[in-house]
Amino acid sequence: MDLQWKWDKWTNAVISGNELIGATLHMRSEPMGSIEYCPNTIDPPLHHQLKTLFVDYLENHPTDGLITEWLQSFGPLYVTGPYQFRTEEFVQEAGHVWWISSTIVALKNGTNGTKRITRIPVPNPLIKILEASYFPAGVQARASGLLENLPTWTTDSADLVSLLHETTRYYLTKNTQTDEKNELQPKNLSGFIWLLIYQDLIHLSE
Repeated sequence: MDLQWKWDKWTNAVISGNELIGATLHMRSEPMGSIEYCPNTIDPPLHHQLKTLFVDYLENHPTDGLITEWLQSFGPLYVTGPYQFRTEEFVQEAGHVWWISSTIVALKNGTNGTKRITRIPVPNPLIKILEASYFPAGVQARASGLLENLPTWTTDSADLVSLLHETTRYYLTKNTQTDEKNELQPKNLSGFIWLLIYQDLIHLSE
């Protein structure tokens, strides 16, 4: 991945009532204040920051404020049109980043020396906004009899790795492209974040 890759943050963006203010108006009169920056220079890395944002969302912090701060600091995950933005899609992707990043940590911690523990507890994936065809963890958890009100799901570690790769592969296919060296490069901020997660997944198998 090109470590000098750049993206635009929207320094004037404001979310109100789950809507981007001005999104349905004449955007030329209400510019987002786009400023280019290098995401690779951000610390903590952006996948950890997005994970933290979703934790705050689960703790009922005001969604408008959380997303406004993100857009002003880092910009949208992707741009589908002139300043189009969908808060529910943003929160869903943040949730997938949260669950996968948390599960990677659990898998790392679930290693006893060189031996991996067979069954480990991970966050419960049965959260309504996470439901998607490319998030099979929820389907598998429900099929196992897991209840929505339980905080964790204890399951086979090998199955978890497969679930992580399936969702990650979906986002990488959608948001990255191959360069002339046959290396994956981000198309947008989502692609950059999922490439970071993919690197964590590779390290997990080492």
